[in-house]
Amino acid sequence: METLDIILSIAASSIAILSSILLALKWRKIRNKLPKFYFWRGNRLFKKSKYEKALSWYDRALRKSNDRLDAMEKIGQTHFAAEKYKQAEKDFTEAIALLENKTKCVAITLKLISEYEKRHKAEPDNLLYMKELRDNYHILEGHEQEKKNYLRLAQNYSCRARCWIALKVDANAKEDIEAALAINSCCANAYFAQACLFSLQNDYQGVIEFCIKTIEYDSEFAGAYGLRGLVYIKLEDYNWALKDLIKVTELDPKNAAAYANLGAIYGELEMHELAIENCTTALKLNPKCSMTYTNRGLSYQKIGEFDEAILDYRMAIRLNPKDASTYSNRAILYLLLQNYTMAIVDCTKAIELGSENAETYHNRGYAHDINGRYDKAIQDFTKAVELDPAYVSAYYNRAIVYDKLGKPSLAVADRAKADELKAAQETATV
Repeated sequence: METLDIILSIAASSIAILSSILLALKWRKIRNKLPKFYFWRGNRLFKKSKYEKALSWYDRALRKSNDRLDAMEKIGQTHFAAEKYKQAEKDFTEAIALLENKTKCVAITLKLISEYEKRHKAEPDNLLYMKELRDNYHILEGHEQEKKNYLRLAQNYSCRARCWIALKVDANAKEDIEAALAINSCCANAYFAQACLFSLQNDYQGVIEFCIKTIEYDSEFAGAYGLRGLVYIKLEDYNWALKDLIKVTELDPKNAAAYANLGAIYGELEMHELAIENCTTALKLNPKCSMTYTNRGLSYQKIGEFDEAILDYRMAIRLNPKDASTYSNRAILYLLLQNYTMAIVDCTKAIELGSENAETYHNRGYAHDINGRYDKAIQDFTKAVELDPAYVSAYYNRAIVYDKLGKPSLAVADRAKADELKAAQETATV
């Protein structure tokens, strides 16, 4: 009996030990999968633009993962999307250091490039050469991870360059772009970073050129189409801008900025139904963009939907009470509604916020005239022609006020000036 008890005791102990071992192995398996789960959760939140929550999951992945690189890249991308550029720059700097420390890819690849340049005398940006280079990694045989890290390093330099651009540190940005292209002359991200740098410098031709290069290496690079579209808007080349921004919405259907910009273009082209449709889509994706409310309000105003316009202007001001353009636009609406007192209030607010728009002064002058405040009307019309010496309506309306004040000579002079400007403008149009 005692022997049986001993056997059972040993068996129970063995089972307990075995269970512990199995549990430990199971936990290790689960633990190893945890970083993947954290990345998955972070990625889902990132796509929904919930950046703070995404960062919390990427931080967990960073603590649990054996490889910091993936986490640092994700954290850098998230900080950049959240417009925390200083932190993003630090993240990408750490990612670059990790890549350079864990692999000899740079030295190996530079040696490879040097050998092929001697053999083929090819230019680094030659596509055929780069294809041959990629297909003939003789020196990197057996170093597949080094090949991947080689390309990955170029991407991280490009990402850090965009951080420097956002921080307006042009010299550092230029260095990182050059480093990225030295490593991989087919790196679309590097060409896009260069386009962003040209945009910061208001070199529109440079932006277009490097966006074309970006698209050449990655035809589905939505950011390049978007940036080029913005440049075409600034150049008032709306047809090309429309093509680029429509392409962005095809590649990235949840890109609120693209729809907002499309709405702005359609508004400029007096295609207000399309403007309202695209602004509405943009606001569904990003309900906190004040300028989109302003643009949609302006289109509602142009088609006579005044109540809708008022609601949009009100929302725009709630989101951004320091945007002078919204007050200026709402003032025009109040003039249409013959609410001259409110028009004066909004024009005054726009001017207090720094508006130097001749039309704002003209509109306030017109409202003062209607309300019988002729001296103030004269002051505003005078300021309008100072800001825009070719403002025909300001001269005409000031002439009307001079008549009311019994100053016919000044009224005659203003009408003569207005007629002269109008004739010159009509001749220039022909």
